[in-house]
Amino acid sequence: MSRYQPADILKANKSSTEPRGTGRLRNVLVVAQFAVSIGLIACTAIVYHQTVFARFTDPGYEREGLLTIDGLRHPEVRKVQETLIREISRVEGVIGASGTRIVPAEGPPSSRPSASPAAPTR
Repeated sequence: MSRYQPADILKANKSSTEPRGTGRLRNVLVVAQFAVSIGLIACTAIVYHQTVFARFTDPGYEREGLLTIDGLRHPEVRKVQETLIREISRVEGVIGASGTRIVPAEGPPSSRPSASPAAPTR
């Protein structure tokens, strides 16, 4: 009966068989979990605001009159890509021509409208 310690038994979420210091580790882990959660929420908000900023910021070029050509990654076309860019630059009214793998002013490839040649009719 002398070993009976009511204070240890009445502590919440703790049994008398747990070693001392277990609650401290649990508290540290809970605080760390909340800190990581708050950090992830802050990162999500920052990424969202940067995405909105990038979407509505002036890109530095006029989107109207922009010509994009799809399919320039094919090996047959890559051989003449520089010639194609040079010839497009010679067209009257063309301010500049260049090649890139990223289509400006468009979403990811899955959201771009694609056109395929019409199947021949019989």
